[in-house]
Amino acid sequence: MELGSSRHLYFDTMRTISIYTVLIAHVYCPWIPKHQIEHAFPGLQLWRNWSSLIYTGSFVNIFFMISGALLLERQESLAKLYIRRVLRMLRALVVWKLLTIAVDRYWVHDEPKTEWEANHVNHLWFLSALIPLYMFLPFYRLFFINASNQIVIYMLIIWLVSVTLSYPYHSLIVDPVRSFTTNWLRIYLDAFHGHQGYMFFGALLQRYHTRIQNNGCFFIAAFCTYLMSNILFKTGKDLQPISQYNITPSVVIQTISMYVCLMAIGDWLFGKFPRVIASVSSASFGIYLSHKIILKVFKFYINQEHLAYNILPHSVFYNPVVTAILMLLSWAFVVCMKKMPIVRHIV
Repeated sequence: MELGSSRHLYFDTMRTISIYTVLIAHVYCPWIPKHQIEHAFPGLQLWRNWSSLIYTGSFVNIFFMISGALLLERQESLAKLYIRRVLRMLRALVVWKLLTIAVDRYWVHDEPKTEWEANHVNHLWFLSALIPLYMFLPFYRLFFINASNQIVIYMLIIWLVSVTLSYPYHSLIVDPVRSFTTNWLRIYLDAFHGHQGYMFFGALLQRYHTRIQNNGCFFIAAFCTYLMSNILFKTGKDLQPISQYNITPSVVIQTISMYVCLMAIGDWLFGKFPRVIASVSSASFGIYLSHKIILKVFKFYINQEHLAYNILPHSVFYNPVVTAILMLLSWAFVVCMKKMPIVRHIV
């Protein structure tokens, strides 16, 4: 997730927008029961309808694509790889896991009160997914640098087929095919449906970034693809379960299309604020790790019932505004931590 000596503004834009979108999902008022959201809070319900066009899992995956774009063609020694990346991720995983447990048990006394909280309490899965990718990075680099674009595309097609057939979908379209291949033909593709596909997609698209940025048709096509795939998988009851995982056909389509959109307009979008965006982008890793603790403390000291029943129903901007405040606090926290020699390496 680090940038090299030549900095690309569109990567900073991707990180900034992606981390904000991930945070907005975690801010989404988990203490309010679902039936109350639907019937008693028109402001939040309106926001929920708008935000249904955004699946935050696709924005998390953009970070994997950025890592692939920046790292798959970079030359570095194994020692540097393990010290700068693998050990850093392991250290961060252990430290932030312990910090989260300590804050939960001894400060805010937080226990999952709703199904939403129970499913999202462990946001450190991202590190658990990133560590093995970094461990296999030398092999990925060797393959990508020496392979032609056609071979890379062939590999990604296999990955997409594996993604389609390996997850336990309940779709009327996918399930019979998956059942036929695994139960009758005994073809198992389970070992090839990890997040590495996103890294290769990011690296492959990086080879065409100039063409993507100079041709507006790429942005239009990618944006329309993102919206149509979202609408299709949100409205079709048989297809909805497919969008519940981070690696499924629908989420892959949404991730890649949004990545192309941000690559196409990233330099223009925040071109007047490069230093600010670069600062937020550099802190995005630490923001992701620390925001859950800051959010827990925020919820502990704020009167949640007053917030929900007196402010929330009348403001559709509650979620984006609170997310912006959370992001600002997390960014300031990370900037301060980076100035401390002992803890700077865990953010």
